[in-house]
Amino acid sequence: MAKGIVGGVMPWALVITGMFFALVLILVGAPAPMLIAVGMYLPFHSTAAIFAGGIITWIM
Repeated sequence: MAKGIVGGVMPWALVITGMFFALVLILVGAPAPMLIAVGMYLPFHSTAAIFAGGIITWIM
């Protein structure tokens, strides 16, 4: 991110979209906006494993 800002090649549309999405999550009272952000950042196979672990924990 620092290279993008200093080098001037930052994908600003994506940054602004992420800021807007985070603001919406905070305004609607999402229980854990950071968890949603991490889930969006990680690859699908990592997110799926975390989701499966959460479901198993919830069932038990």
